[in-house]
Amino acid sequence: MKIIKTKIAAIILTAVFSAGSFSGATVLVNNNSQITVQAAEKGITTGTDGKFFHADNCTREQAIPFLWRMAGKPNPKNMNSRFKDVTSKTRYSYKAVMWAQENGITTGTNGLFFPTGLCKRREIVTFIYRYKN
Repeated sequence: MKIIKTKIAAIILTAVFSAGSFSGATVLVNNNSQITVQAAEKGITTGTDGKFFHADNCTREQAIPFLWRMAGKPNPKNMNSRFKDVTSKTRYSYKAVMWAQENGITTGTNGLFFPTGLCKRREIVTFIYRYKN
């Protein structure tokens, strides 16, 4: 049963969490707290300064680490970005984006990833599809 009363950040987190293989996971967004707590317990979301802003929009740079953490934070074999707009190796999302690039989860457009662009529903669905397949 899925009850969604929220904005994009919690929808994306719910979609990512649902794609995982967590035994006994409940996908019930009750004021966004249950899914957020479960995702935090699993290490999928770390929030910002201990807070998860469920009503905020989610960028592409924020969405990819959800999948990367769910996959167990694997180290990418290649740490060289082919995206012209992903260059800072110290950025929190860099390793996750390199992992997604390496595994075909994100391919970008014209050599760009658009890290600060809003992650639209069609994009998170594509990321999840590619992750699962």
